[in-house]
Amino acid sequence: MKLLSVACLLVCTPALAFSPPRLTVRPRPPKPTTPRSAHPTHEFFPFPVAADPAGSIGSSVLSIAPLLWSSIAEAQTSALTQEGSGYSKASYFATLFLYVLSFPGLWSLIKRSTKSKMVSKIYLAPSTMDDTANQVYRHFLDLNYRPEPSEEYIIFRGLYRPDRGQALFLTAMTFLSLATLALVLIVAEESALGKGKGLGNLWFLATLASPLAGKYYTDNAEREEAVRVQLQPSKEEGGAVEVSLYGAEEEIDRLWQTKGWREKGKEYVKGIFDK
Repeated sequence: MKLLSVACLLVCTPALAFSPPRLTVRPRPPKPTTPRSAHPTHEFFPFPVAADPAGSIGSSVLSIAPLLWSSIAEAQTSALTQEGSGYSKASYFATLFLYVLSFPGLWSLIKRSTKSKMVSKIYLAPSTMDDTANQVYRHFLDLNYRPEPSEEYIIFRGLYRPDRGQALFLTAMTFLSLATLALVLIVAEESALGKGKGLGNLWFLATLASPLAGKYYTDNAEREEAVRVQLQPSKEEGGAVEVSLYGAEEEIDRLWQTKGWREKGKEYVKGIFDK
């Protein structure tokens, strides 16, 4: 028996000597954590900020920001609703009254378009008396005016026909005026009777009368025009001729702009669009 025990000891001793050492894993001690109540809450947020193990509150800010923006938007909408409900209905009728009061200006514009504005002006022509007389004579003959000479001055008479562009302009202005008037009437009507009551958008049918403005112009704009011309030597400007004109402002402006004359006592300053 002793011999068997010695043999086993001799066999196991070399195996234990050449076996690799055994590693022992020891658990790490737990990391101390700060109590939850020790984290302060941010004073700008209505809710306490949760403890962040990484020490960052960026995710909390991003999660709360949409709630704050929605709260601000709801507050602004509520304030605007309260302000809008406190309007004065009298303001609508005051606006309507002022608009109707100024509306006759449209009729004045249409009526005055059928008449000429008469003006009297004196221009200086840098040429001789005969040359200036020939220029004036040829200018009015090209416009189908006929001369009527007299002792002191010459009268050129011609027939003015309606301008299609002017008729379209008056029609467009009347259309816009009636459309804006209809809009004001709709707003005033809704404030007085309530939405959905009254004529409503039927007020815009008044714009169908806008072509009558163009028709009135074409029916009444044809008229006889007369321009009175008087020539005399200038006493203030040497070598110039004074051209005294009386007639429609449109025809007088066309004459001096075509000939390049200068009005007496004034200096002409070229504009940025003048050649």
